[in-house]
Amino acid sequence: MRLLLILLAIAVFDLSCGLENMSQLTSPKPSDSRLTLSLIASDPEIMTPIGITIDKRDQLYVLESHTHSPESDYPGPKYDKIKMMKDPVQTTGINQWQIFADSIEDGMNILSYQNSIFLVTKNQVLVFRDTDNDGISDERQILLTMKPPEKVYDHAGLLGIEISTDGWIYISRGNIGGQRYQITGSDRSTLENFGDGGNVFRCRIDGSQLEEVATGFWNPFGLEISKRGKLWLTDNDPDSRGPNRLVELVMGSDFGYQSLYGGSGIHPFSAWNGELPGTLPYYAGIGEAPCAMIDAGFTNLPLEYNGHMLIAIWEENKIISVPLDIPPDDKITTSSLIQGDSTFHPVAFAVNSQGDLFFTDWVVRQYPNHGQGKIWKVEVKSDSKIIAKDFSQPIPNIWCDVEPDISDDTLINILTGNNPQKKSVARRILSFPDRNEYLSSLIRSENAKLRLQALLTYFQVKTFIGTQSLKRLLKDPNADIRKMAMIYIAKKSRIELESHVMASLMDSEHDTESFGILLETIRHLKPGFIEALGKADHRNDIHLKQVLDDALIFKMIENRKLSTPVRIMALSHLKSPVDHWEKLLFLLTSETDSKFREAVIETIKKVKNSTLQKSLISIIMDEQEDVNLKIKCLNALAFQSESYCTEISSLLANSDDKLGEPIIRHLCNCRHNLEVKAKVDSVLSNYDGSNKNLFEIWRMCNGVSEDRPPLDENWIALLEYPGDPAKGKIIFETPVTQCQTCHTVDGWGGNFGPDLSHIGSSKSPEQLAIAILNPSAEVAPEWQGWVVTDSSGAVHLGWQIDVGRHDVELMNQDGEFITYPSPKKFAPSEASLMPENLENNLTTQDFRDLISYLVSLK
Repeated sequence: MRLLLILLAIAVFDLSCGLENMSQLTSPKPSDSRLTLSLIASDPEIMTPIGITIDKRDQLYVLESHTHSPESDYPGPKYDKIKMMKDPVQTTGINQWQIFADSIEDGMNILSYQNSIFLVTKNQVLVFRDTDNDGISDERQILLTMKPPEKVYDHAGLLGIEISTDGWIYISRGNIGGQRYQITGSDRSTLENFGDGGNVFRCRIDGSQLEEVATGFWNPFGLEISKRGKLWLTDNDPDSRGPNRLVELVMGSDFGYQSLYGGSGIHPFSAWNGELPGTLPYYAGIGEAPCAMIDAGFTNLPLEYNGHMLIAIWEENKIISVPLDIPPDDKITTSSLIQGDSTFHPVAFAVNSQGDLFFTDWVVRQYPNHGQGKIWKVEVKSDSKIIAKDFSQPIPNIWCDVEPDISDDTLINILTGNNPQKKSVARRILSFPDRNEYLSSLIRSENAKLRLQALLTYFQVKTFIGTQSLKRLLKDPNADIRKMAMIYIAKKSRIELESHVMASLMDSEHDTESFGILLETIRHLKPGFIEALGKADHRNDIHLKQVLDDALIFKMIENRKLSTPVRIMALSHLKSPVDHWEKLLFLLTSETDSKFREAVIETIKKVKNSTLQKSLISIIMDEQEDVNLKIKCLNALAFQSESYCTEISSLLANSDDKLGEPIIRHLCNCRHNLEVKAKVDSVLSNYDGSNKNLFEIWRMCNGVSEDRPPLDENWIALLEYPGDPAKGKIIFETPVTQCQTCHTVDGWGGNFGPDLSHIGSSKSPEQLAIAILNPSAEVAPEWQGWVVTDSSGAVHLGWQIDVGRHDVELMNQDGEFITYPSPKKFAPSEASLMPENLENNLTTQDFRDLISYLVSLK
């Protein structure tokens, strides 16, 4: 059986300073002058600390990680440890540590409750007890176990833990790469699924009575019960969908992500901010790589911090404060409480009986164990400290004050109301077996709101909606019902309804969302997809893709009754444009909608054909044609064998700035043609100079550019001035920048890198700039590059590797797996697969424009 080593990928980072210089770096600083930080412990006493907790005697425990993807030459201990400091308030920590528990693997979090320390590892929850009070655990009990695939990435299994005062343990689970899992409790109760993304479940304090609370997450690390009795979670975002999010959990809530459809987070059946009926929006977008959190109301921070959640933002070297209970329509403003430099990576929090706040610091921006580590204490100056605070924890109100035995009338009032959290709870109650008959009646209700809520509930239950009812739902007057009926048919593999789904293919009422859902429903009902889904033995949705027939797609493309956006979407699904170039060329010359014609050019631009070349140059030379269409043709011409230098250079003198820049970029390929070069020089010499970028593009072509920032920070400083997103889109699609070769936006482009369709919702302009200037500075584990040396000694690069006993498969730039029998060697790439020095192909204005375009992709 193959082992998918992408889940073991180790991100390689270009650290901003050597480890030997750690002592010279500045300490993190609070933004509030009433607060100070004290260093309680550091390496070698504490190394790579993850979890932290404090018991009722104010003894501090730290989970020390040594098994988190360690390098082969890692000098540290073989196992993770839980270390204990008896009195962190009164001592400096020197020589006060002792090992409470050892021989732990894949530790992720710890929490003190009553007289026990609860530990979450990647695939287990355990409890440790010290029955003789000697500071060393003498009892170890396994409460529950998850049986995942053979290998799960170190922070994609079980992650977070919270325990309520009524004896429920809440556990968060990462997406485990989309593979099948089974979680078994102490009473043999089980939870199992496949491709559902991460979830939160709970069990009793003894590990019994497993039940799911919420689902639809990527990698949810932090869980916290707030002072006001709400259960909160921090969730990291997938490759291409953001931002990272803070969410409020209620029973039955679904937050939209499904790992079955790959790591991008972009799929018609997935949501991230409540885009699909039945999914909930996040409460607030937060920074990159959020870890643990704590309600400031449990600390002795000044009173104005009450009602704020403190969250460790690992990637951004800070701890932020987020106000809670802000109305849904109001803007939520986060603020930085503590900010550090590149050697500050906060992870987890703990509070003692006096409200003193402690937190762990991973120190180095490096996922594998490295031997660094710190423990900090937040000090409140005596005149600002709140002593008489109530630090007690309430029971979480995950049922939203809705009793499971409520009457049918009350249930209807909630289901037809406007509170999405209560609707989630009501659907969970409606899914109980004793309400099956009532649920069946609601699917036939005359009230569209009730029909929709009943349909959403059927996703949770084992009973099925009847075929005749589904036929009616496919034609329901309510658009949301029609969409969710298609998703239900797809997810439940109701192949008997394929012809009825196909019958709606040419429905002129489709928008792009419903059309995307329709195409995915058809794909789900194909025998190949159902067979692959039944095996459930692959991580990535690439293995599950069942390509739709191009003949079917072309019927949609040619159907003028469909809206232009829908026809454009159909064009993006055409898998073999070279086989249809004549039909596509006819559409290009016969259609009048410029946006549709642009999409046709995008579809066939890589088809090398002399007839196509002539059509492209004809459009470019036609004075009556739309300028955006001409620009598309210029980009497409770069893939053809002829450059048409003379013809295109003749257009420069009469072109506006928007067309002039793409023309000069194209003529860069003709710069060795002395006649063309002289013509460009002549035109520019008589130009009024209002667009300096025209000159700079041409100077770069000829290797004489002077407008080059010397350092990365100088490039980033350029972002203070505005860019043009429309021009940035042109630059993104220009072959010389290579952006579209690897990245997809709205269905167009390559899949060798992350889909960027929503990148602006999760990355700041500065982060996007750094990704271009220094691609290896941040490499997410799922995009780790791999290098394979085959049996002949040839070297191959790819971003996903699948290792068998005698061969390996590597995904290449085209998204295809190539098998290499008996390879000599394979190893993670030391650098990002994204090319270095991409900025060398950009002028400073190009750089601004490109970043502005990427930021606009929400």
